[in-house]
Amino acid sequence: MIKGLFLNTSKAQCSIYESGRMIFEALSLSNQFKLDYLEIDENHREIPLNYDFFAFNYHPAAMGWLNTRHIKKLPGLKLTFVLEVSPNNPFALCPSDDFDIYCALDPTIKIDDKRVYAFPRPLESSLVSCNYIEPEIPTIGSFGFATPGKGFELIVDAVSKEFVEAVVRINIPPGTYTNFATWKLYNRNYTEYLSELCKKVAKNGVEVIITEDYMTKDQLIEWCGQNTLNCFLYNRMQPGLSATTDQAITSGRPLAVSTNETFRHIHPYITPYPFRTLKESIALSQPGVLQMQKDWTPENFALRFETVLKDFNVSAKNKHDQVSTKKIRLKKKISLTSVKRKIVSQIVTQIPMKIKEKIRPLVKFQRTQIASISTAIRARTKSMLTSQQNKQTFNNQLSCRQSENKKDIILIVSHKEEQCGIHQYALNIMEALKKSTRYSFCYSECSSEEELHDAITTTTPRAIIYNYYPATMPWLTGSITRKYTAPQLGIMHEVTQEEADKADREMFDYHLCPDPTLIENNPIVFKTKRLIPPYINIKNLPDVVTIGSFGFGFGDKGFEHIVKTVQEEFDQAKIILHMPFNDILDKTGEQHALLTAKRCKQLVKKPGIHLVINHKFLTKQELLDFLASNTLNAFFYERDKHRGISSTIEHALAVQRPLAITKCGMFRHVFSATPSICIEDSSIRQIIDNDIAPLVPFYNKWSEAAFLMDFEVILGKLLLKKDL
Repeated sequence: MIKGLFLNTSKAQCSIYESGRMIFEALSLSNQFKLDYLEIDENHREIPLNYDFFAFNYHPAAMGWLNTRHIKKLPGLKLTFVLEVSPNNPFALCPSDDFDIYCALDPTIKIDDKRVYAFPRPLESSLVSCNYIEPEIPTIGSFGFATPGKGFELIVDAVSKEFVEAVVRINIPPGTYTNFATWKLYNRNYTEYLSELCKKVAKNGVEVIITEDYMTKDQLIEWCGQNTLNCFLYNRMQPGLSATTDQAITSGRPLAVSTNETFRHIHPYITPYPFRTLKESIALSQPGVLQMQKDWTPENFALRFETVLKDFNVSAKNKHDQVSTKKIRLKKKISLTSVKRKIVSQIVTQIPMKIKEKIRPLVKFQRTQIASISTAIRARTKSMLTSQQNKQTFNNQLSCRQSENKKDIILIVSHKEEQCGIHQYALNIMEALKKSTRYSFCYSECSSEEELHDAITTTTPRAIIYNYYPATMPWLTGSITRKYTAPQLGIMHEVTQEEADKADREMFDYHLCPDPTLIENNPIVFKTKRLIPPYINIKNLPDVVTIGSFGFGFGDKGFEHIVKTVQEEFDQAKIILHMPFNDILDKTGEQHALLTAKRCKQLVKKPGIHLVINHKFLTKQELLDFLASNTLNAFFYERDKHRGISSTIEHALAVQRPLAITKCGMFRHVFSATPSICIEDSSIRQIIDNDIAPLVPFYNKWSEAAFLMDFEVILGKLLLKKDL
């Protein structure tokens, strides 16, 4: 009989080890081969050779010590199970040439590589009988290790919005690797931080219970089986499918998940939140859960593996009836402490896939120290995220998601000048809208009637959305837009209630107003949600209180107010201001930005107040990284600025740091934050102490998924009306 060896990581309280055990137990159900089990680490790396195939549970966080090139010296077939799989990319964190076969635990993967096989997550068989007893009030359950991006606070907020009374119970067990992941991020135990945050977010009537029990699989299945709904609203940005949902699915209880890619294997079975509410998930999700149970049995997993061995003609070549003493000692990479390896792993996890593939040669544990690795990665990342390359992606190219099912095409038209908040708004919303499964969104930058005509004739859109502003698209007129029969929608950036109420059809059929506070009095006006860019903050809190802000250096942005206020409250603090020049109104900076910077510098009187000002135009990623590195971000616009909503707030919200504002009308959409984040009501110290609890409701309300759903609903109404 064919004989194989399964090599798992050493025993640890982490999902990598548990996933390895789960895989081995599923494969052991096959009667087509015999499988032995061995755990390896740096100190235990001798393996016997008397096998026809070797199956690794390789993961760089737990097996980063291993020189995978040495695996080629093993006899027979060498394969690995890949847990961290990006969409259609099993090589995000796994070397692409050192194994013969890659068994990716992602049933959605489709890649033209005969070495890659898509596998479902094999659900554990359990003898636990989940005798659910309906509680007096709904019980919403979630669990997971204490790492950023788990969205526990988002669950509490969602429950608070939908239920008058409910219990939210969250289990956050101690993990072998999780202490590293949150080191210095919050200057405290991360589980304690999450517990405090969730309880602050909960409204009256919602009880939050936090536990820290490390449960066996059967105990966890039973725990999930007592919940009205198991809920996972991850917003993390890393490869791989979530393992936490395995036990929730096995329990058979209703399930809710976010649109996060980590649940892409579940999305074909269950409509994600917010497209389906928590209450709807309780009522509608169970059939999908039961179908996953049928499709993802351990038996089916073992059958899939048998197919792999058959495809590669694996047969019993060794004389297994004889005891073999031959062993090989797997080679290690040149020594690095495990802490350093984990730091590298976390850095790599946060890097976009396209960049990661290009910087992979930089990340070689055996050739460098962590400081140089970090520096190299940051430098490479910066160079690849310049506005020029951003331009290369979008500039005057029709960026369309064409699909087999012939989705209706929606064209978004913007202008070409980059250093402009309106231009950035179009890029941001395109990032969200291109993920639509209902429409195919295209993007084009035009500076003339001829370019617009080319874009429209090329795409033949069902509707056209103009990222319109008179100063950036002066060439666009009603006589041009009226040449086309598709519905014309204009984004009204400087929207006020008065402007929305008097909007007409001279240039556009409809107006999209990104102001959640708007009252829709005008039948051709639709208010739209704000959009918070997706981002996970893994920046350490600074040792010295650091207040950050950014914006074009116009005199009414309140930069001087920030300097004065910080100086009044603190003797020791750092202020960092980014004031790029505006391509439209302040191209050289001489009219506004440089003068504002000079005034700010003249205000600093205390020796402990350190002011840093620069005028570089930051890419979106650089801007978010900057905001994430501050203790608090402040925007003190003059109160008499009554114009459209300021998009600076969404960038500040994205990084999960405290936010301070003035009661300027351009910030009216966040006036509802409780406790108040307005400097007129609270000091900077108080706002820092309140942390992000006042901001959490906005995270759900203006998430990428919520924004996309809002646009799809509006377009659905308009296109249906046109068809009628």
